[in-house]
Formats: sequence, structure tokens, C-alpha cells
Amino acid sequence: MRKIGLSAKLIASVLILSVLLCITISYMGYREFTTVLEDQYNRSAYEIAETVKTYLNPDDFDRYLRTGETDEEYDRIEALLDSLVISTDTYTIYVTELSDGYTTSTYIYDAIHPDTGFSRYELGYKAEDMDPQYQEEVERMMTTGERSAVYFYSYSEASGAHTTAAIPVEDSSGAIVAMIGVEKAMTALNSARLTYVLHVFEVTAVAVILFLIIYIFFLRRSVITPILTITEEAQRFAQDNVEQLDVLERIRSNDEIGILASVIGQMETDIVSYVENLTAITAEKERIGAELSVATQIQADMLPSVFPPFPDRHEFDIYASMTPAKEVGGDFYDFFLIDDTHIALVMADVSGKGVPAALFMVIAKTMIKNRCLLGEDPSTVLHNVNDQLCENNEEGMFVTVWLGIYDITTGRLDYVNAGHEYPAVARAGEPFSLIKEKPDFVVAGMEGLGYRSRTLQLSPGDRLFLYTDGVPEATDCSSTLFGEERMVEALNEGRELDVQALLVHMKESVDRFVGDAEAFDDITMLAFDVRSYAGEDAMRRISVNAELGELEAVLSFVEEVLAEAGADEALVSQAGVCIDELFSNIVFYSGASDVTIEFCRHPSSYSFRIIDDGRMYDPTAAAEPDTTLSAEDRAIGGLGIHIVRKFMDRMLYEYKDGRNIVTLEKSI
Repeated sequence: MRKIGLSAKLIASVLILSVLLCITISYMGYREFTTVLEDQYNRSAYEIAETVKTYLNPDDFDRYLRTGETDEEYDRIEALLDSLVISTDTYTIYVTELSDGYTTSTYIYDAIHPDTGFSRYELGYKAEDMDPQYQEEVERMMTTGERSAVYFYSYSEASGAHTTAAIPVEDSSGAIVAMIGVEKAMTALNSARLTYVLHVFEVTAVAVILFLIIYIFFLRRSVITPILTITEEAQRFAQDNVEQLDVLERIRSNDEIGILASVIGQMETDIVSYVENLTAITAEKERIGAELSVATQIQADMLPSVFPPFPDRHEFDIYASMTPAKEVGGDFYDFFLIDDTHIALVMADVSGKGVPAALFMVIAKTMIKNRCLLGEDPSTVLHNVNDQLCENNEEGMFVTVWLGIYDITTGRLDYVNAGHEYPAVARAGEPFSLIKEKPDFVVAGMEGLGYRSRTLQLSPGDRLFLYTDGVPEATDCSSTLFGEERMVEALNEGRELDVQALLVHMKESVDRFVGDAEAFDDITMLAFDVRSYAGEDAMRRISVNAELGELEAVLSFVEEVLAEAGADEALVSQAGVCIDELFSNIVFYSGASDVTIEFCRHPSSYSFRIIDDGRMYDPTAAAEPDTTLSAEDRAIGGLGIHIVRKFMDRMLYEYKDGRNIVTLEKSI
């Protein structure tokens, strides 16, 4: 196939551009020329219409139309209109009464230019000839009395283009009774436009020819010949791989072509040097690969990897895994016993990937663990770690962290979510769901931040699942995300598996979804099962209907379990008051059908869980009553919850699967 040269392509492109420019200029001039002429014709038609308005006597219109008879005044006006049509070279002048939603015209006067060959419409002639596209504008004009703001334009093969001016006619009382129409032929429009377009093409063609002559001469001398020289030298170098810079040095222009010749010469030098160093570079790359492999193993060794990690602890079970997207990653997990009764759970994700993220991960992981081992609560740990990481953090890296400290004796989990994913929790015998609470700011993002600690009460049989964004944001070949919904569905499919099998199932689910797509992010997961409380006695439970008549049975249950647990009379009395208050609120206000109360004795505390299926209501959100006011001045309500807060050391609330769960704790 014959190749088209660069010179031909450039000339053709300029020629096409010139033609397009010519067409564009002609079209824009055509539009502007047409607009000006149409405006002139339209103004002329409106001036004629205003003149016609001075001839008319609108008070007689109704009589003419009603009787169908004319008089001398009618004939005089008709003669004036006929004369005006001829003197102004107007197509037609008519006066009509509009009806039937302004679609039917009843003619009062109709003056026709003799050259048209048409006959006038007689008095009373009805025509349903209103153009639908102008009907709305005519209606506005006839109802407001304002002149139309648009052209009434028409065109026919027989008579060409026309513009129509239309104005309303008022009688002596000010009522609009008719419309004057002046239709004027735009006789000069077509010929003037054609002449203009021809002149534009002639001038443009001459300019293009002169330009091409000068352009081709310049093109061959300054562009084509140097480019051909560069092309031939590049082809020679590709075959010989030997520098020959004297050919390119003859191109001494200071424009882009001269720069290109210089760059090609430099490229030849660089390629020769690159080929010489290629073996050394390859060896260095292999060395770096080996070191990255060692770094990957070091990072893996930093994460807990021996399972079960605490064989002598039977109160919980834990398993975690991390699959980096690159040789080394920025995700990390951690878990460790702070003391005999507390275990820390960590799930984090460092911004970025590769070696920088891995180094930042090592620092963050070490700081978090050290702070936890000092006995600090989760919010204090992240506050201090945040300030430390912000020091000299010139790269602007940050880490999202979910940190929880679980009390093995009570099931209490205090945690902080610093910009991390929502954790998933499954209650005993129930499916997984996400705990969607607004997270705090990321760690190392801004110095001096405070972090909010939240509490989650876990019971035997409950399960916690932590993860990084690599799980829900895993992407298949069509860029579709795995998503939270698929993640929760996969969790519930493996609900009955042990913690290790659950994470294996989750990874397989993600891999099936992703298919052959390249790994986008690290995938890190941790599953934590609550089996029992450390040193707890057997849990006691009572379930009753949400009826006031069941209160006696509930209070008897409270007294019985506390007496068996060895509680003093003061605590029995206080617990009875608290349970009475909460149970009564459920009966009277929640609409619940049943209530379950669970009691558990821990080594250092007692706990009650009150569970109902009523409307969602958080008693911990109730405002504290102002007890300094008198009973008459104090707002009704809130005192009972206030008493519960005073008697109990801790009151927690959560709404789970359509049930309100209030947990009361009292330290021993």
C-alpha cells in the first residue's frame, strides 16, 4: 500500500481547515445577515400595523360582524388599506376577530396586493388557519395587549419568505376586540444572501491559495527536509546501533525540529550507554527483588501468626490473616493480652502501598502496642499515638485504626474507630450485621486530636469480624466492587464455621468475585469469638409478656438471683428500683409484646440485660433532669432514668435486629 507523505498530509490538513473556516465564516455571516434583514422587514411591518391602527374604528367591528353589512366608513377604511398595501409593497393587511381558543379568525378587513393574484376575504369570512407554533404567543398578546416579542415567520414555494407583524386592537373602552396582521414579503432576502456567500467564498479562496504557496515553500525548507533527515538517521541507528551525530548536527534550527534532532542525538548516546549498563541493572533488580522477598517475610513475622495464640485461654477464640497486594503492604492486624483479664484487638490500614507503607506500619503497630501495655484506654492510646506519628511526618502518611480492648471477665468491649471500616458483629444464633457509627478522624492526620471511645457488650456465642477496605473494595474485571452487602452475605454463609474456616471462606468468596482481575489492595481480616466470661457463674434468664401484671415475677427474679450471688440488701433494693423503672417504661410506652431479663455474675461485677421488641428508644440519651428545681418547676419525666444512672455504675444501650437491649452493670 502506498504511503502518504508528511508534506501531503500537512497541506491537506491546512486545505481542509481553510475550507472549514470559509464555511464557518460564510455561515455566521449568512445567519447575521439574515437576522438583520428579517429584523428590518419585521420593524417595517410593525410600523405599517401601527399606521393601520390609526385608520380603524374598533367600536363598529361588532356591528359589522353581527349584521354582515358595511357602510361608507367601512368602505373608506377598506380603500385606505388597499392603498396602503400598494404604497408599502405589502403582501396583505388584515383585521380579524379571534375565537375558539385563538385558532379561528373571522375577517373584518382584508387588503391584498394586486401582484399576488389572490382575492380578499370578505367581511365575516372564517378561517381556521392559525399556525400552532404561534398560537401561544398570539394568546398572550390578545390577553395582555402587549406587542409580540417574536417573529411570525412563514415561507411558501409560491411567494417565498414572509414576516408578519401582529398587534392587538382595543375599542374605546380599552377591551381587546381584534388583531391587525401585516404580512410583508422579504423579497430581497434570498438574492442578497446568495450574493454575500459568493463574495465570501471568492475572497477566502484567493487568500487560501496565496497562503498555500507561501506555506508549501516554508514547509519543505523548514520542516519536511529536516524531518526526513532525522527519520533516515533513526532508521540507520535502529539497524547499526552505532552513533553518527554529525548528520543531526547539521540541523541547526532553534525550533521544535532542532530540539528533536538534538534529542534524537542524545537518545542515541543514552541508548548505547543503556545497553552497556543493562546487565548491571538487571543484576541490581534481582538483588532488590531478593531483598523485598526478605522484607515480606519480616513483615509477616511481625504479625501474630501462631494459632491458636493462647491455647490455655478458653473464653475466646481468635484468628487473623493478611494478604498484601504487593511484596509488602500497609495493612496490619494485632492482638495481645494486656493482662490476665484484657485483650487488645487492632485492625489498621496505612495510606499508600509498598515499602513506605510497610515502614509506617511497623512504627504505628509498635506504638499502639506499647501504649496499650501501659494500661491506657483505647481513646488515650490513639490520642498519644496520633501526636507521636504527626511529629516529622513530612510525607503526610496516615493510618486508619480500629482499636478495641475486651474485658474477658465481663464481655465489655471498649473501642475506638479512627477512620476505619465498620466492624461486623453476630449475636449468638443471629446473623452478622455492620455496626454503622460515624468514625473519628484518622491517626497521624492532625496533631492534638481527641478520640471517642465507644462500648459494645459481647455475650458468649457472639462473634466480631474486623477487616480493612481491601475486602469490600475488591474489584472484578468490570470494575465492580465486592461491597459491604456481598461481604455480610459471605459472612452469614460461614456463620457456623470456626474463626479460621470463616476467614478462609471469606478469602475464597473475594477471590471468586475478583476472578482474573489484578489485586487492588491488601486484604486483612480478623475474627473473634466469645465463648464464655472468665470466672463467670451460669447466666440466669427470665422471659415474660410486656404486661404490668408480670412485674412481680420480674422483681422476684431479681431478688432471687442477687441473693444467690451474695449481694447485700442495699444492692438488691437498688437493682429492684432500676428494673422496675425500665420494665414499666417498656410496658407503658414501647408497644413491646415480650421482655427478657438476663443476669450474670462476674468476678468483679453484676450485670442485667433487659431485652424487648418494642419501638426503638435509647434511655441513655435522655437529658439529665434539673434536680435543683422544685417539683412544680421541673419538667415531667426523666427522673426514673436519672435514678437508674445513680444506682448503677454503667448503663449501655444498643438496638439490634428489632430489639432494644439495655445493659446495667454494678461493680462488686
